[in-house]
Amino acid sequence: MSKYILTGVVITSLFKDFDDKVFIYFVGIVLSILCLIVGLILTNSRDDDKKENINSVLSNNKKGNKRK
Repeated sequence: MSKYILTGVVITSLFKDFDDKVFIYFVGIVLSILCLIVGLILTNSRDDDKKENINSVLSNNKKGNKRK
């Protein structure tokens, strides 16, 4: 997502003559960084959920094997 924001900012600034290009670049970079951070947080929480699910399945399998 962040790469599309940066691409849009660069292409827009090339085709249109903005008075304050520094501001446009700054906003694009800030939005890209925010998208990157949110994506990393969401990816990390999904990985943690997967690890917890795997651990619970493994612990249930160990308990089931002991009963036999």
